[in-house]
Amino acid sequence: MDDYRNFELKSPRRRMSKKKYAAFAAAVFFISAGALIATFAAGDWYVHQKLQKKGMYNIWGYRGPVAGPKKRGEFRIAVLGGSTALGYGAPVGQSFPAHLERMLNEKPRKGGPEFYSVVNLAWNNEGAHSFVHTLKDYAYLSYDAVIFYTGYNDLTGKNLAVFRHRSPVFKLTGYMPLLPGMMLDKAKMLRLGLSIDDINMGRKRTNFSPGILDRTKAAALELGGEIARSLEKQLGRLTASGRIEAESREEGCGKRWAFYCGEVHAAARYALEKGAALAVVTQPYISDNHIAQQKTLEEMLRQRFGGEPRLAHFNLGEAVDLKDRGLAFDGIHLTSRGNEIVAKNIAAALMDFLRKQNRSNRSK
Repeated sequence: MDDYRNFELKSPRRRMSKKKYAAFAAAVFFISAGALIATFAAGDWYVHQKLQKKGMYNIWGYRGPVAGPKKRGEFRIAVLGGSTALGYGAPVGQSFPAHLERMLNEKPRKGGPEFYSVVNLAWNNEGAHSFVHTLKDYAYLSYDAVIFYTGYNDLTGKNLAVFRHRSPVFKLTGYMPLLPGMMLDKAKMLRLGLSIDDINMGRKRTNFSPGILDRTKAAALELGGEIARSLEKQLGRLTASGRIEAESREEGCGKRWAFYCGEVHAAARYALEKGAALAVVTQPYISDNHIAQQKTLEEMLRQRFGGEPRLAHFNLGEAVDLKDRGLAFDGIHLTSRGNEIVAKNIAAALMDFLRKQNRSNRSK
């Protein structure tokens, strides 16, 4: 009997094989990662829907409503540029591309498109280097015409900014996350505060980040004055535009503007190869350097594209007085009224340009 009392039943241990353990670990990892990504995506989508109405970019990385597949009778125009094309500082719906779309659709047309849509692909600090990248990124929009609103962001040297390409998610999928940038901006604001000197004023490039003018009107006006003084230091003063000539008659635009001209040329060539009409628009003059830059650009366009009927150059240098704070609140970014003036000038020139295009196409 004692032998039976000391007897213990022991079940054999089942040891998980290495393959099963690896599979289990992988499953846990992917489930956890999937849950995390799903949570982040849901939060990002929610923030997009909330802030898009306030002027932030949509899920595909551009300002305004999402442009779906082109509708029958639609003529789609893509606008590229920096913060002045984006409509920085102006109320939602008051950028010049938004004004332009309304103006183009005001009057009924005979023999032309049923309606025009304008997609604002501009973003803060982007210059000519970004144009060809943006055109390629959004080729799926099937734009019929393109506007390059250009000059300011290429006055102080090689500007290599391509905002959307900072996001590997966008480069891979076309979806532009909002939360990572917001978190980084918030961290920077908390770390540096919103002191004007902490945002590189007067030292390097004047950077314009969403939210910088979300203050009281008095503080915004004071900030606008400081930005204007900073820009004048960086870009030079505007004197008499009539006495300034192109700095180079060579196709390469000379050493000073070679990079800028080359980037505009590459983007223009790409747009034309895609079958789009192209309008290169000179922004309102901000300095003598700007005038020299644009006259050199105009000469390059004449030499390289002089016989190209699908390309036009609109010079808005004298269209807006940037010293008028009722039109340009900080000496560079336009108010709603300033943007309306720009849109009116572009609309008139663009309609004439497109009518000539239609006549030329019908005659072929």
